[in-house]
Amino acid sequence: MLDFRLTLSKFEHKSLLKALSQSQKLGQLTVVNRIRAILAIAEGKNVDDIAAILRVSKEGIRQWLKKYLAEGLKVLCIVRKSSGG
Repeated sequence: MLDFRLTLSKFEHKSLLKALSQSQKLGQLTVVNRIRAILAIAEGKNVDDIAAILRVSKEGIRQWLKKYLAEGLKVLCIVRKSSGG
């Protein structure tokens, strides 16, 4: 993977932290992991390390980053409802 540095504005960082807090309160683990991954990338952490810490795939993190860059925070906060069986 190419070296990549994500720089967040103060507004973006604050918005991510607010969404993280709300998602934690709602118990939305997937959303929490997505936001934590983006914040970790912005801190300069390695995708391999982030994947190991969050126990998710490296490709998943790359997809979250790609979606965040293309569509912003709202796309990270989408919670898919599972169909009950």
